[in-house]
Amino acid sequence: MALKADAFLTELDVGADDRLPNTTGDAQRLWLMLEGRTAWAVSEETHPTLVFEFGRRWDGDKVETGVGAELGGRIELGEWVDLSVEGECTTQGSGAEHQVALYGQPGW
Repeated sequence: MALKADAFLTELDVGADDRLPNTTGDAQRLWLMLEGRTAWAVSEETHPTLVFEFGRRWDGDKVETGVGAELGGRIELGEWVDLSVEGECTTQGSGAEHQVALYGQPGW
């Protein structure tokens, strides 16, 4: 088991000049992810690892503010390839957004 966390607070303030007005902005995020993994032996050379992730996210800024949940799974096939499926559900105001992604990458 592993607990992953990420947080940031950013503020931007750019003064006006002849062409552009004064611009300000801020953004915040808090992200927590719990990861569990298990490995098993298929043969002497192949030891796939199954990884599950579940997390919560809060975003706050002037454009988008909301909470979200993330769910992911990954199979690591030794040194040869990693296959990942990740999903995300984000709510902002009265709407919700869903995303699903499938990734694959060679491990060499």
